Amino acid sequence: MRGKYYKTAAKFVAVSLILLLCFNTDIIVCSTDDTMQRRFYSAKDGSFFITYGQSRVYYLYRILQSGRISLIDRDGIKIDSVYCENKHIYEITQTENNVLLSDASQINKPTVFLNNIHLKNNCLAVDFSEVMYAVDIDDPCVVRIFDYKGLDIDRYKVSGSITKLFLDTGTNNVYAVSSSGVFNVTSKSRLSSAVPYGEFEINGGLCTDEKGNVFTFEPINGFSKKFSTDYDLICPASDYVYGVRDKTIYRLDINGDETAYINIGVKPDKLLSSKDNLAYTVGNSISILKISDMTAMPQKQDGSSSPKSDGSEVSHPVEQSHTEHNYSISSNTVEISGEYIFLNEPMTLAKLKKAIEYNDNILTVRNHNGRSVTSGNVGTNWELTFSGAEEKIFYTVVPGDITGEGNINSRDIKALSEYLLDISELYPSYLFAADTDQNGTINLLDLYMLYKST
Repeated sequence: MRGKYYKTAAKFVAVSLILLLCFNTDIIVCSTDDTMQRRFYSAKDGSFFITYGQSRVYYLYRILQSGRISLIDRDGIKIDSVYCENKHIYEITQTENNVLLSDASQINKPTVFLNNIHLKNNCLAVDFSEVMYAVDIDDPCVVRIFDYKGLDIDRYKVSGSITKLFLDTGTNNVYAVSSSGVFNVTSKSRLSSAVPYGEFEINGGLCTDEKGNVFTFEPINGFSKKFSTDYDLICPASDYVYGVRDKTIYRLDINGDETAYINIGVKPDKLLSSKDNLAYTVGNSISILKISDMTAMPQKQDGSSSPKSDGSEVSHPVEQSHTEHNYSISSNTVEISGEYIFLNEPMTLAKLKKAIEYNDNILTVRNHNGRSVTSGNVGTNWELTFSGAEEKIFYTVVPGDITGEGNINSRDIKALSEYLLDISELYPSYLFAADTDQNGTINLLDLYMLYKST
């Protein structure tokens, strides 16, 4: 059996490897049925949403910052799209001649009917007075204005076909972008402004378009182009822009300089930004990560470079002193680096506790399955929480223990073989554990060393 694994793995020497540095990322699988239709949305209040369903039955879920999901609505009505703003979470349903707006952010979920309209994609906005602005597919140069009851109260015609409506939360003004210009619908005036190309996203004062251009937006002057990018995906946040290249997400400042990064181990289909979090989708799942978990880019003057995106190396955390946090290492069998505790040899939890002086801190331990434990052989990705004046969490790494069980066996060999064959991914601590010789590279030599140790 070992020879079979080795020969198969030898055919796939070129291995794609990226380190996922996000420790609090939860994967939410919406459905395993590929016939289900899924859409993902973000709101500026820090939430993300999923709609999914089949036929005329759709469900709306809110994804909390903890990664958990909660069902918002299950009325059995098809949801064509969702409009998310600080104050509103509208479910949009297009009937034969009307649009139904169901405000899911309110307990009694009132529904507003906009009569005689076929809503154009991305052409709905609701201001803080709950006045609604919409564009009809059949009349794309006209913004129709409705009151909070859905009564048609005004219209504003612009030049060119409107591609997007959006609300500027700072001024509570609604803007329309057409093929010929940018218009303030609230004041009924045209701005002297650049026009983003095609589909674009705007968040606060920043905007990104289909061509990878980045703009700033000001209520009076409109859009001003700042720079262009060549990332695979790009999306704006209120203060930064986030770009994806291969399997790495980068944070860019207003000048286009990369200031932080996080490797996620997969190529995402879509990238979303919200208040303090990012989310990315892969197939039928969505993963949420905290912006605070991103790693600052090395300073250029010290000769350091950006992380490699070809996945050929593992960048180990920089060793840091933790004595200021009132815990430290008292044994050469254990090493703290970054957010990880590396075990240089197999050991029990009791022996690990003796190797760490944590003084006035309270230490709690959870195993790789998230269960609280007080004894046993320590495995990879066990969570050690030091609670005192402040709380700090570390994750254990046991070289060779790729499954977190606390020993090395055929399951670890299978996990590493599938990783080398690009059949499956390995995440945070398990990637470090797969680097059995701790040389910064995961390859067939690591697989061979696993064979020798079992």
